[in-house]
Amino acid sequence: MSPDFKIAKELATIYSTAAEWQRVTQIILGMLPNNEFKSLFKKMADTLPGLFPVVTESVAPLLHIQEFADFERDFDSIQASYQQSFLSQASKPRHYAEATHELYLELVQFKEVKTSYPILKRSYSDLYDYMDKWVTNDAWLVMSCDVVFKSTNRLLLDFANQKKQDSEEAFLLFSGFVSPISTLLTALDALYPAILTTSTSALETA
Repeated sequence: MSPDFKIAKELATIYSTAAEWQRVTQIILGMLPNNEFKSLFKKMADTLPGLFPVVTESVAPLLHIQEFADFERDFDSIQASYQQSFLSQASKPRHYAEATHELYLELVQFKEVKTSYPILKRSYSDLYDYMDKWVTNDAWLVMSCDVVFKSTNRLLLDFANQKKQDSEEAFLLFSGFVSPISTLLTALDALYPAILTTSTSALETA
């Protein structure tokens, strides 16, 4: 599997999990009365989405390179900046996932999750499946983010080496990589814009 395809595949997975999180949590929040349980649920629903802008913000600078002149002028600095920061960025999604898991453990102690009301019963089941697969035990969402960060760094290093030999060919390869991921990043940002990012320092001290 090419690194280009691997990154696009994992970004598609991240987008799908973002869309599913939004679907499930909005259904449940729309059905709940205003009480302590709803307040805690909303806190959990707002915590996990903090990891999505971490991905979009990290990779977004690549999208500013549209033309060969942009590539010649800006790629080296963007690549160097990414290489310097990607490990610290890659550590952030786990903070959001762990904070979400802690809130979820509080929520399941409430009687509300044992409801027999059909739409809520189904939605809580969907939430359980999501948490079990994507956030807690297997933490596939965090792993998908990790693949994007690390594979992007390796790919940008390859482009940097190719650029030293032939800038035009390097730009052609770079453009082929950026074109599909720009669609996915735009869609992901539309679901959870960067403005919703929660401070990871606040998560760490919670």
